[in-house]
Amino acid sequence: MDDSHSQPIAQAQTKVPPRRRRIAPPGLAIVGTSIGCGKTVLATGLARTLLDEGLQVKAIKPICTGDATSASGELAFISSISHTPLDYRVQYISQPGGLKPSQVQEAIRIATQGTELTLVELPGSPAFPLTYFDAQNTALPRTYTDTCDLAYELAWPCLVVGKFGVGSFEDLVVNATYLQSRGLEVIALALVKTAAEITGDKAKQLSEQAQIALQERTGVPYIGTLEYSQSISVERVNQGNLIKTTSQALDLLPIIKSLNVRVAS
Repeated sequence: MDDSHSQPIAQAQTKVPPRRRRIAPPGLAIVGTSIGCGKTVLATGLARTLLDEGLQVKAIKPICTGDATSASGELAFISSISHTPLDYRVQYISQPGGLKPSQVQEAIRIATQGTELTLVELPGSPAFPLTYFDAQNTALPRTYTDTCDLAYELAWPCLVVGKFGVGSFEDLVVNATYLQSRGLEVIALALVKTAAEITGDKAKQLSEQAQIALQERTGVPYIGTLEYSQSISVERVNQGNLIKTTSQALDLLPIIKSLNVRVAS
C-alpha cells in the first residue's frame, strides 16, 4: 500500500513548535486531568486569594462543557467569588469535537482582553477534542484541535489540576508531560478532593509521596491538595471557607515567581 501521503502527516504530528510568548496581558491556564476534577473550585479560590493579596486578577471560563443551563451555576460561582463580571460570551461544547474553529478563536480573544492577570479555566483534559472537522464539516478530520492547542495559542504557563484519588498522580504525570511535549510551560501541579473519601494520615502520606514522585517525573513543583468541604463546592459555597482553604492548602510561591507578579506586602 502506498503510504506516501501518510508520512508528512505523521511528521507534522510529532513536530513540537516553538513556544510563543505573549507580551500582554499576563495569564495562567488552568488545565484539568479530566472533566469534573475540581479545577473550577481551585481556579476560583486561587483567583480570589491573589485578588485579596493585592493583585489585579480575573477568572474566566470561556468554554463550558454541556449547555448554558447546566453551566450557569459554575459561571456564577466563578464570577461572584473572583469579582469578575460575567460580561463575555461563553462557548458551549455538548460533545467532544463539537466546536467550530471560529468558536475556539473567540475564546482566545476573550481570554486575552484587558491588562490584568487572567486565570482561564480550559475545558476537559489537555487532549480533550474541541474541533474534529474542517469548516465544511466533512467527515475528514482536516482540522483537529484539542485543549492543549488552545493553551498553546494562549502562550501562557499552565497549572495542571487533578482529582485526588486512585490514579491521580499518574494522571498528573501523563497530562503534564503531554503539555510539555507541545512546548508549553507547566509551572505547578495540584490536586482537589472532590469527595470526603480519603482523609487523615492516609491522605497526608499520599500527598508527601506526590511531592517527591511528581517533582522527579515532571520537574514541576506540586503545590498541594485542596481539601474537600461541602461549603466550598459550587452548590454550597462559603467564600470565607474557600479563601481560607485555598491559602492554607496551596503553596502560591511557585506561581507568583513564574508569573513574575508582585503581591502587596
